[in-house]
Amino acid sequence: MSTRQDPDDVVGGREELGDSAAAPAPASWGRQARRQIEALFEPVPIDSLAFARGYFGLVMAVDCVIYLGMLLEMRFADPVFHFKFPYFEWVATAPYEVMRIIFWVLLPCALLIAIGRWVRPAAAVFALLWTYVLLADRAFFNNHDYLISLIALLFAVVPSSRRTGGGFRSTVPAWALRLLQFQLAIPYVYGAIAKINYDWLVRFEPMKSWLQSGRAEGGLFFSWYGTAWAPAMFSWGGFLLDLLVVPALLYRRTRIAAFLVVVGFHLFNSQLFSIGIFPWLMIGATTIFFDPTWPRRIGWRPDAVGPAARTAKKKASRRVAARQVIGDEPSQPQRAGTRLTLRQRWIATALAVWCAVQLLVPLRHFLYPGWVDWTEGGALFAWRMKIHDKVGRLDFVLVDPVSGDFQPVRDIDALLTPLQRRVMLHDPEMARQFAVYLRQRLAQAGITDREVRVVSSISLNGRPQQQMISPTVDLARLAPRTPRLQWMVPLQPLPLD
Repeated sequence: MSTRQDPDDVVGGREELGDSAAAPAPASWGRQARRQIEALFEPVPIDSLAFARGYFGLVMAVDCVIYLGMLLEMRFADPVFHFKFPYFEWVATAPYEVMRIIFWVLLPCALLIAIGRWVRPAAAVFALLWTYVLLADRAFFNNHDYLISLIALLFAVVPSSRRTGGGFRSTVPAWALRLLQFQLAIPYVYGAIAKINYDWLVRFEPMKSWLQSGRAEGGLFFSWYGTAWAPAMFSWGGFLLDLLVVPALLYRRTRIAAFLVVVGFHLFNSQLFSIGIFPWLMIGATTIFFDPTWPRRIGWRPDAVGPAARTAKKKASRRVAARQVIGDEPSQPQRAGTRLTLRQRWIATALAVWCAVQLLVPLRHFLYPGWVDWTEGGALFAWRMKIHDKVGRLDFVLVDPVSGDFQPVRDIDALLTPLQRRVMLHDPEMARQFAVYLRQRLAQAGITDREVRVVSSISLNGRPQQQMISPTVDLARLAPRTPRLQWMVPLQPLPLD
């Protein structure tokens, strides 16, 4: 029997139920998906995107000045040894003088991004050089540096400047704005996911340890955070903010309140922790979730400044009226039901790939055995920001495998900076890399019959201290990606109260 529906089967405005009653559903979902894709190419005002781009460039220019003033020497002149990222061991760390030149190139690129001139090439150069600096030493990794690389790369692709080759742009395709919103939502969403664990939501760790030990020093204004209820408030408050802030910013009625909470949250963090320009970057960047025309409402109209800009706008208005640049400078809405151009299909595909990567990469730690906060497997580039803490000691010893005699390595302070040593407490892979480096130094001295082992005593989130790395393993002879649980000591369960 045929299941094709006949028009006569429609009775009283309703279709008779039959085997084909569910057939329209897939088509409906398909039409909805098509409408969503077509909506990505609708024109939206450029104002909020242009503000975010200008603010980003200004903040990064300030950060480059800070690097040139003090951070650069501490990170790339003082260390003797530089740690590598997994799969990026091939990235060599340039000498300190070359690093200074890199930042002198980054600074004008940031200024060009800020003023909206040659934005795409400037952002491309900035993204390339900043990513290199990010990969130059694992010990100095911060999630906000990773976010900066991603944002700079996006500004190298999306149309975010009002100026065009010979005209003036007042709108951008919606995908340009949505892509920046998506990217800035990722740290909040995955920050909330990372906090869904027993330590953060029940034990209120590591917040309790930070506050009790005074490592989060906020001055007299925050003297009350030593109270018993402060760790619970900060832990749950941080989780709920990360979880709810993006939908609250997107919803018009809660937008202002959510933004005020974001400002307070980041200002508080700037006092509580040493996290550089990240709070200031996020305060301004969060405005990307506002209505696209919000800068006009407060009188911010850079397109109306100066006679050159006004002349460019008049010339552009005559040209834009006669043309439409699909996917980059739209002048007319995308009509429903029209077929996407080949370029639009490529853009939609690239957006899907980018979003899939951003969604999946932070979840890769679920593929590794063991708790990520202990093993650190897959913790990098996963937006696990200020989510755990480790304190204790890592001591390297040289062992004669024949006699069993051992000798502690005493010159570590001459090879690693205090920051490098502190970060190495968290990531056992860094200890393995340093053991390989010690073996190379021994080989240069003609000593080839010693094993390099580690004696460790580490506390995770206020737990009792225990060994993190097996003291019987020669770390210097482990392959780079040997499964960590083969040479790490499993995390001991919490003692019963």
